[in-house]
Amino acid sequence: MDYSFIRDNFDINNISESILSIQVSLDGFSFVISQAKTRQSPDYIYIKRIENEETESLNEALSSFMGFDSKEFYTIRIIVHEACFALVPDSLFDLRDMKAYLNLNHPARPNRKTISCEIVQAAAVCVFSLEESLYKNLKSKFPGADFCHSSLPFCSMAIHKDYDGCFIQVYENSMELAITINKKLVLYNIFELQGENDIVYYVLNAFKSQNLDILVHPLYIAGVLAKNSEAADTLAKYVKNIRFYSTDYVVIPDNGEFQYPSHYFLNHREILNCEL
Repeated sequence: MDYSFIRDNFDINNISESILSIQVSLDGFSFVISQAKTRQSPDYIYIKRIENEETESLNEALSSFMGFDSKEFYTIRIIVHEACFALVPDSLFDLRDMKAYLNLNHPARPNRKTISCEIVQAAAVCVFSLEESLYKNLKSKFPGADFCHSSLPFCSMAIHKDYDGCFIQVYENSMELAITINKKLVLYNIFELQGENDIVYYVLNAFKSQNLDILVHPLYIAGVLAKNSEAADTLAKYVKNIRFYSTDYVVIPDNGEFQYPSHYFLNHREILNCEL
């Protein structure tokens, strides 16, 4: 299901103070244009689903989207949601060893570009990779864009909260999960999902593994999981303090039919405040 929104007074030719954030995964991509210095809702939103989750289909869809080619934004940030990653303490990180970090937990995969981004709040560096063809496509369409992993905005948000808890961000077929204790990141991972029951399993297992109290510690939910979903209802039977991601400013327009929950936009909003 695709979705688009354009603010009535938005001028694509007046974007020198706007940030274009692009989130990319095999199940699709989303574009959001936001003012760099104001806290209004986005000027532009476009979400494209890729049903077969293949790099070739993703590249074709990105190549055919010509709306922002050669536009001079304040900055462009490309957020990659990719399960092939490794978090490395920044005190140990060495650019020369990036592929070695990935190979510790993932089988070596040819024809992939290895990238890193620092998560300052976690005192860690995320090393990740994406298909070389996809990387070249994005670089050619958006020269000068900064690349980062989805762990950067997600973990930064979790650490900025003033309480211990479990945080999840649900995608179509995967889920990010983080736990913070004493404002420090103690757990982060990406899990593949076969169904909504997997969400419940991974959350309850994370609570148990980190000795979080299901009666006290909050579960923070973002992504495509709706408040009235079966998984959310099941989680509420176990975890007594469930919250959904929200911001201090409007994320989506108040009028008209909207097909995605407001907490879908965590990465696009939080990346505005991250260091790159």
